[in-house]
Amino acid sequence: MSSLGQEVKRLRVALGMSGAELSRRVKISQPSVFKIENGGGVDSLSLYRLADVFGVTCDYFRPFIDPAVVPPEPVAPVPAPRPRPMGKYK
Repeated sequence: MSSLGQEVKRLRVALGMSGAELSRRVKISQPSVFKIENGGGVDSLSLYRLADVFGVTCDYFRPFIDPAVVPPEPVAPVPAPRPRPMGKYK
């Protein structure tokens, strides 16, 4: 079985796309494309965009994904509490 990175590279080359072109279309940096193609993890948004660029569904990539290299989803920051308005208190 090939890895997700190998499959991404295979699809990119099959479409005649450079790493720079793929990074532009997926809206990630070129080093991120290099990292993905060389076995690094991929976040869900980038995976969705890769699927869109390659004309496949995200499920297409499921057999290639090793759960050990998928980074956890970022947690949204907790908003700071709103300051109370200054004024007279009863």
